[in-house]
Amino acid sequence: MNTQHRSPSLTIEQSFKLHYIPLLYYAWRILNDRQAAEDVVMDVWVKLIGDCRPIDEHPLFRIVHNACLNYLQHEGMKERRLRFLPEVDEVAQLDAEVFAHIARALAGLPAQTRRVVTMRFWGGLKNREIAVKLGISVHTVRNQIVRGLKLLRNDKSFKT
Repeated sequence: MNTQHRSPSLTIEQSFKLHYIPLLYYAWRILNDRQAAEDVVMDVWVKLIGDCRPIDEHPLFRIVHNACLNYLQHEGMKERRLRFLPEVDEVAQLDAEVFAHIARALAGLPAQTRRVVTMRFWGGLKNREIAVKLGISVHTVRNQIVRGLKLLRNDKSFKT
């Protein structure tokens, strides 16, 4: 599955929203440190924005992979780097592709539903916390989660 192929009409913001979570998860799997993963992925985005080619033409997972290995080497973690190499190539890439698929499915949800589902399942927030952050009732949060899960279950791209 090629997760890099996108229409050239995507803006930088749209590309970022589509790819950031899967790339962050991928980096996190390699580095085992969320803050470091966020830093690496953001550094990659800053460099890509400065490049003259459209972001969709870049092999994003390979770039993040190399940036993570550079980070580990820079931090003097050569043992850790070598220990993670087989896992990265076999498991993390597959996981990242699955998350990219989920991110595309989430992108098809209505904005409010997508926000609530993302905060709940990827952000780990409780319904009450989501309600406070978004200024909506807990009942509305529950309804949005049910609606989002129903739409995701009915998403044809998940059917085999």
